[in-house]
Amino acid sequence: MTMAFETAVWYHIGTGSLSAWKKVKEVKRMTDREILELVLEKVSSLENRMASMEANQEKMQESIGMLDIRVGLVQKRIENLELDVKVAERDIRRDIKLLQDGQETLIEVLEQKGILPDTKDFDYI
Repeated sequence: MTMAFETAVWYHIGTGSLSAWKKVKEVKRMTDREILELVLEKVSSLENRMASMEANQEKMQESIGMLDIRVGLVQKRIENLELDVKVAERDIRRDIKLLQDGQETLIEVLEQKGILPDTKDFDYI
């Protein structure tokens, strides 16, 4: 038969809805025009499914774009938070240093006035 016949036979065999022999017998009874219409119908169906898949793909790409924007914003927030934590650590260290200096000064003054015994006289274990 013709190329259209062979294409139709292989298409029918590949669908798996009937046994291969029944499909071949069914196609043999069809005219070339009927086979062509069948093939065009299947191609049209495939085109519709492909258009639907393309629309879904576009929606997914838009969603991915929105997610990229959100991820960028979250990364910026994290960077800002890291900077805030580093500044807070620096301030805390500076405050601790000031408190230690104040404590050492207070101890020295109290020792000089005799209010606090001299810590240098004590043996530390």
